[in-house]
Amino acid sequence: MNVLVKEDEHNLNKYWKLIEVNGNAVIAEANRKREPHMILHTSDKRVTGHGGCNSFTGTFQLGANNGISFSPLAATKMFCNNMQRTEDLLFKALQNADSYYLSNDTLQLTRARMAPLAKFVAVYLK
Repeated sequence: MNVLVKEDEHNLNKYWKLIEVNGNAVIAEANRKREPHMILHTSDKRVTGHGGCNSFTGTFQLGANNGISFSPLAATKMFCNNMQRTEDLLFKALQNADSYYLSNDTLQLTRARMAPLAKFVAVYLK
């Protein structure tokens, strides 16, 4: 995996679609309002996104050696039975992450450099 250096942090400024959380694949569902994703706005260190049911926002900080931390997230509070587990796991992964790895168009959030808490793939507009 490539280690992202500080001057390349603009590479994180993308739409990151959640594809895996806690080792479980996130499967697209036709009845889902929006796909789970996040956008890291590197210019002002904000994170925005959607858990599949609720929108969320917060801030993040990048540190040395691919360190990352997220502030407590603010989220809407709608109930969506089918997406609640995935969304809860995503929010927990963001709160527990302390490092990240970027390889091509795949972003992984980890804690203590162990197995990925969440895995995302960059999505580009067509």
